[in-house]
Amino acid sequence: MPLSEGRLGWLARIGLIVPANNCVIEPEFWSIAPVGVTFHAARLVVTGDDEAALIEMTKDLEKAADEIRLSNVAAVAYCCLSSSFVKGIEWDRSLADRIRSRLKRPVITAADAMLRALKLMGIEKVATVTGYKQDLDRKLADFLSDNGITVSSGKGLALDLNEISNASSSMVYEAAKSLDLSDAQGVFVGSTDLHCLDIIQKLEKDIARPVVTVNQALYGFVLNLLGLSEKIVPLGALLQKMREPKSG
Repeated sequence: MPLSEGRLGWLARIGLIVPANNCVIEPEFWSIAPVGVTFHAARLVVTGDDEAALIEMTKDLEKAADEIRLSNVAAVAYCCLSSSFVKGIEWDRSLADRIRSRLKRPVITAADAMLRALKLMGIEKVATVTGYKQDLDRKLADFLSDNGITVSSGKGLALDLNEISNASSSMVYEAAKSLDLSDAQGVFVGSTDLHCLDIIQKLEKDIARPVVTVNQALYGFVLNLLGLSEKIVPLGALLQKMREPKSG
């Protein structure tokens, strides 16, 4: 449950489980954090971006969950997209279950947030921009296809694991603008270590389509889990929609 507001104005503490190389998602979350919401991270060591290394990283998932338990977090976001989609939807659900069983708190994974966000925006055909190399981009397209979403075009920046956080948001913007969007209802930007919050609204305006980023989706849905939708900073069409009052 969220913390009640006291003299310090606290609303909720949110746990993040983050790959150890990630230098982007925490600053992005803090930059748009509502007053009274704080983020507390545990990090998983990752040695590569192939499937075997991503799976190996998750062996310490319970340890990471234990590390944030004493922070009394109200919910947890699992902040690695590639390791949550790499073996399909049941694998993704098993990651959430493992965290939930340790903390007894609501959990959202990066892959789950991505699917929820695309569904919320009514996007069934999407163009993608990621930091990934070809193999992971292919696995992402397969994962989306298995869950009813077609990738109409895509651009992977083909960056090494420790290079993704060094990519500028302008690189993401230019990559998105270079895509064939004729058959796409929106653009999805993957990789939780890829800078892009500052270009979402400009890109939406320039391509006349919604832009969903994995960090934007994780941020919005973890606040939704805690009933804090009205506190969401309305950055881009997705987060604006999340703030809309529920009908009925």
